[in-house]
Amino acid sequence: MSTPLHVLIVEDSEDNSLLLKNELARGGYEVTYSRVETAEAMRAALAEGSWDIIVSDHRMPQFSSLDALKVHKESKSDVPFIVVSGSMGEELAVGAMKAGAYDYIMKDNLTRLVPTVERELREAESRRQRRRAELELEQCRRRTESILEAAGEGICGLDAKGVINFINPLGAKLLGWGASELIGKSLHETIHYNRANRAPFSKQDCSLCAALRDGLAHSMDDKLFWRKDGSAIPVGYTCVPMHEGNTIVGAVLTFQDITERKDAEEALREANRRLESSLTELRQAHQQIVEQERLHALGRMAGGVAHDFNNVLSKILGFTELLLTSPDKFHDTEMVRDQLQMINTAARDAARVVRRLHEFYRPRRDTELFKAVNLSAIIEQTISLTEPKWKSGAQVNGIAIRIQTELQPKVPVFADEAELREAFSNLVFNAVDALPHGGTITIRTSIQAEHAILEISDTGTGMTDEVRQRCFEPFFSTKGEFGTGLGLASVYGIIQRHGGEIRIHSKPGKGSMFSIRLPVHTGQYAPPRKAKTPVVLKNNPLHILVVEDDPMIRGIETEYMVSDGHTVEVAADGREGLSKFHASKFDLVLVDRAMPEINGDQLTEAIKELDPDMPVVLVTGFTDILRDDHKRRRANLILSKPFSHDSLREAVERAVAAA
Repeated sequence: MSTPLHVLIVEDSEDNSLLLKNELARGGYEVTYSRVETAEAMRAALAEGSWDIIVSDHRMPQFSSLDALKVHKESKSDVPFIVVSGSMGEELAVGAMKAGAYDYIMKDNLTRLVPTVERELREAESRRQRRRAELELEQCRRRTESILEAAGEGICGLDAKGVINFINPLGAKLLGWGASELIGKSLHETIHYNRANRAPFSKQDCSLCAALRDGLAHSMDDKLFWRKDGSAIPVGYTCVPMHEGNTIVGAVLTFQDITERKDAEEALREANRRLESSLTELRQAHQQIVEQERLHALGRMAGGVAHDFNNVLSKILGFTELLLTSPDKFHDTEMVRDQLQMINTAARDAARVVRRLHEFYRPRRDTELFKAVNLSAIIEQTISLTEPKWKSGAQVNGIAIRIQTELQPKVPVFADEAELREAFSNLVFNAVDALPHGGTITIRTSIQAEHAILEISDTGTGMTDEVRQRCFEPFFSTKGEFGTGLGLASVYGIIQRHGGEIRIHSKPGKGSMFSIRLPVHTGQYAPPRKAKTPVVLKNNPLHILVVEDDPMIRGIETEYMVSDGHTVEVAADGREGLSKFHASKFDLVLVDRAMPEINGDQLTEAIKELDPDMPVVLVTGFTDILRDDHKRRRANLILSKPFSHDSLREAVERAVAAA
């Protein structure tokens, strides 16, 4: 089969142009060409067309190869330029090459034309690949620098001797130095050389340096660093070593100024000391509020940071892993490889930070102590505890809210009583907020088969479908500046942790009903079984559809799958993904959840309607999917960002095994 070739010929003779075309055709090319013989025509052709190669006669009545090279250079074109001449001395040939010609060929030796074109096309493609790789590497580097500059803590890189080789702007600012001033200085001797009483201590006793000696991570919550001006700053820090094989090559230090926290803690201690003698009970209540506020702060961090940060980390982790495992893609120096290794390590560390933030929506641990409680009794306690809001507070605002109950006397569940009380209080508060002009809240408990049922309904404003579907998402609120968007998200996490489920029935102007199902306590609690590890796929390549709107992540997922021996088709959005699913047969679909128009949830539902047995892996930046209809989202497996090659491979294997 002939290879298409689009040629721009700079020549005053159509016969000579046909000779060139025929020679290229004999070499296996299907040639389309345009002929120009003036600078103006050449400029127009370069602006309008996409050319594979330019072939120019050396001497023409109104034009020459040197004039054509000037036009070629002005256009900043990267298309190979070959000079063909009937009489061109060595001096003129050298001049043409210096002016930018890629090669020159004598007309009496056109047998060199095809090999020369083949070589230049290969080199042009190599240049394009190198530029793409360099661009991707530069984009990765800029994103990494942006993350480090925007980080809310100091980040410092050390070599194996404890010398600073990197520090982000915030870290340098906290220490009172310019970032460039700290590069090359010993960390211990510059910022960590004295104890709190200003007594010096050696590097041997320094926990920062210990990470470089023993290869272990060291964390301190309350230590002093010393600024350039000699003043002290209280910090909490973690120093994590970096390894290459069995060798410690450096460490990454992250630290935060905890001055405000220490001041707040001291103020709290002073308040507690003043109240301790006569207000012991109040002090305990205050301490409980403080602990709850800390949990709420963690929740606010988790929901706001996780989604965007995980997406960025996916790109960093994916590109660095691809580059590190395929160094032959472009000419890497050892320094570039070391820098990529540091980026990859930093991305994995950041991913672990994000996972810790998601503790707010963690699943129940087997070590937690639940006990048998009466659901109806907890409801009665909740009504009493929330009375200041739904009764007294409402009366102050001139409205009347009434709570009526239909409670079965004994509804036993296995639970953390305090957590359920918190969840139910949030639901009552939510109902009160939905009754701006007053109304009735009805609470029912019952037992249906093996489930305890709780229903909390109101006669309030109700919700639209969009609000109903999003109300469990962290920080989603319809109350403007008066709402945090965490109340219902907290309820969702608590119910999930108790092995239950929660659903919402609501219409605008018709009120809302929250329906909760919890396992009935039967006297013996059996911990959930652990899922079996699926059998690893062996010699079984799959045909996979990858649907992802972010081109970088889409490229990473594709290359991961191709490197595992699978074949891949890609789609840039849900609409294109559904079209391709209709048009071809696939063994598995990998779907991003957050996409415009048709999102991952909707696409999964559509695919399952067409083929209920099709394995679907849903990729998301949230570790939990916070929607009331999560049971209807029929993905075989949910994969959290950021993911590594291994975790994506495992997800594919598990999804196929479960299908």
